[in-house]
Amino acid sequence: MGVYNNTGASGEEVTVTFSHDPLFSFISGSAGAVVSAGQVEWSIPVIGPFEHRLLYVQVQVPPDPLLLGYQHFFTVSTISNAFEPNLANNTYTAHRSLCPAMTPTTRWARRYPPAAQQYFLDEDHWIDYAIRFQNTGSDTAFTVVIRDEIEADLDIESLQILGASHAFTPSFGEARELVFTFNGINLPDSTTDLLGSQGFVAFRMRARAGLLPGDAIENTAAIYFDFNEPMMTEPSVLVAEFSTDVRAMPEADIHISPNPTTDLLNLRFQPNTSGPIMVIASDGRAVNVPVRITVSGAQIDARALSSGVYQVRVADRSARFIKQ
Repeated sequence: MGVYNNTGASGEEVTVTFSHDPLFSFISGSAGAVVSAGQVEWSIPVIGPFEHRLLYVQVQVPPDPLLLGYQHFFTVSTISNAFEPNLANNTYTAHRSLCPAMTPTTRWARRYPPAAQQYFLDEDHWIDYAIRFQNTGSDTAFTVVIRDEIEADLDIESLQILGASHAFTPSFGEARELVFTFNGINLPDSTTDLLGSQGFVAFRMRARAGLLPGDAIENTAAIYFDFNEPMMTEPSVLVAEFSTDVRAMPEADIHISPNPTTDLLNLRFQPNTSGPIMVIASDGRAVNVPVRITVSGAQIDARALSSGVYQVRVADRSARFIKQ
């Protein structure tokens, strides 16, 4: 399952394509899927400005023990009918290793944009969570309840529920407890119906402001099947860090000097660059700083800024700098 987002300010028609190893066969997916060998495609008539949606696809692994450890590579790509200044975020490629039987309840956390098990303070926007459950009992489960105590490092007011496999009712329990109730789910046991015995729920949140490098964002959920004792998921852990990725700056971007800076920051633009100049803190807030327009660009007075990593944006161009 995954989330796709329209980060622009206008509606778009989008085609989403999931390409996978044809060794695996398609079982099910989000509505509207067009299936061919090694590929699943959705045509989305309209996705609104800044709207996000959830898609999922399920493929079946051949019953061959020799495949244990096999690397399954897959790619998800999007094509829009609207102009996009940045095409780099339209494709995501990953792989999974085939392993023996899965734990019946699991959860995972993934930063957005997707990457390894770190939360980059100077780059990331959201943390996507998914909780998977399976009825491994001996009879139908009529009600499933998921209880997730949201830790203080997550901004609970930013919660966005992305979707689920079955109809559910979201609510809050005591303190910061997030509750998903699947009434009348009638989930068959895994012996009777292996695929039908599974379900999931997905949501996302932002990290709290003021998170420091080395802070661990941990989360665990309890899953209740009818009146049985809860089944606990393994904790998901993301460690907050600053990005160490150093990339060559494209010619069309903003050139900054000196970087790091202690007081004044000089910006040099490419010709025909125009638009408001914004300074964004690592927690996503726009901060007010004095800006003076120059012949070749602009000059920012950064003396009042706290130490940290910031981003300068002009129209669709951006660059990062460090205030010491």
